[in-house]
Amino acid sequence: MISDGYRESSVVSPENGEQDFLDWGALHKARGLVAYYVSGHGWGHLTRSLALACELLTHQFCVLLCTPVSPDAVHAQLLLLLGAYRTHAVEFPQSLRPEEQLRVRAVKLDVGCIQSDALTIDAAATLTAYREINERRQTLIRVESAMLRRLQPQLILADAVALAAAAAKAAALSDRFVFVTNFLFSAIYDQFLSEIPSLNTPQNRALVERMAMDESEAPVWVQLSPGLVPPLRSFGGRCFSAGPVSRPWKSTRAETRRRLGISLSARVLLVCFGSFDCKTLFGEQGCPLHSFLEQVDLIREPGSPWRMMLLTEYDAVSSSPRVRFVHPSAATYVPDLIQAADVVLGKLGYGISAECLAAGTPLVYVRRPLFLEEEALRRDLQGLCVELTIEELRSGCWRRAVHQALESKGSTARARFGPEHPLASIRRLGALVQQWMRGSQ
Repeated sequence: MISDGYRESSVVSPENGEQDFLDWGALHKARGLVAYYVSGHGWGHLTRSLALACELLTHQFCVLLCTPVSPDAVHAQLLLLLGAYRTHAVEFPQSLRPEEQLRVRAVKLDVGCIQSDALTIDAAATLTAYREINERRQTLIRVESAMLRRLQPQLILADAVALAAAAAKAAALSDRFVFVTNFLFSAIYDQFLSEIPSLNTPQNRALVERMAMDESEAPVWVQLSPGLVPPLRSFGGRCFSAGPVSRPWKSTRAETRRRLGISLSARVLLVCFGSFDCKTLFGEQGCPLHSFLEQVDLIREPGSPWRMMLLTEYDAVSSSPRVRFVHPSAATYVPDLIQAADVVLGKLGYGISAECLAAGTPLVYVRRPLFLEEEALRRDLQGLCVELTIEELRSGCWRRAVHQALESKGSTARARFGPEHPLASIRRLGALVQQWMRGSQ
């Protein structure tokens, strides 16, 4: 299944193959063990969770990442993050390699939002997929709670995975459970019911209410900003606020541009729609992507200073020196591309927003209907983000929004959320987690 553009790993039966994780946990438990459940909804949840995990690794803690994302993809991103940390002169403990401190366990407890492309959420398919998970609810909770009881992590973190809270309660470990997220999925799903009358059925209402009840089992919620979405149910536990969580840059703006062969004097637009290949969004069906991009108004003007970098799996070579395709391979580190750009064009999600804030790079976004998080991000990021309509996107009329974003430079949002040292926000969040770790030992 494709949830938000990346392919999930083959999730084996959680009742099999768990002994290796238990043995690893027992070996490293004295260092401090964290079980971290991460939603299957796209790269934004994964990258911000990995940023926090990486911060914990610097303090010798060990992390078991429980996610449907493939272990190879997780470790590729971890290696890039480790390189970024070392760029900022962060030392890791010598007694254990960071790659050995983090293990990835393939487990699927949620579906996030199923999308047909970067901007289109299939609400009906999402609810159907989560209903299938809910039908296996008791089995999933039994297996996860048994794993947690045997593993006995000092802390259980979750990025928006409702069933993880229910499993922690069943394992009698609720006091160690912490949500780390800017929204809970029951609020997202409830919007589906409100805006699509055909989905507002008793069965779907009960499904969303069950999810909200699971979420309410959590005693602590670290509420990430920007883009905090109020919960569907009043949250009865303790809430802590945390600033934008983003990955630090690995290479400077000048180094990245030099590697890409782009002059420092050029204007650069980075087109990035997350983990989705964005070629289906542009132009007319059947029109080659490079042909469409070469006719975008910013690019086709004679003497234009603009260059375009497009993050895509499209393998053609553009005939224009002003358009460059960048493959999202394991060696592609998006924070460096964002820092090297003058403006980013993409969807309005937490990950890209936080990293644009960190880099001071304004964002041009195209609306993604039926996703409540977008409204909250738009509210918090005034001055950083400028809307491009879907009609403008597909007709290649990008100049207005890009120039408007460039003039603003995100001054309003930056005044509220930054600028700071690249690791400042994640280190504050890491320090908060460490306090809870010490309290549970």
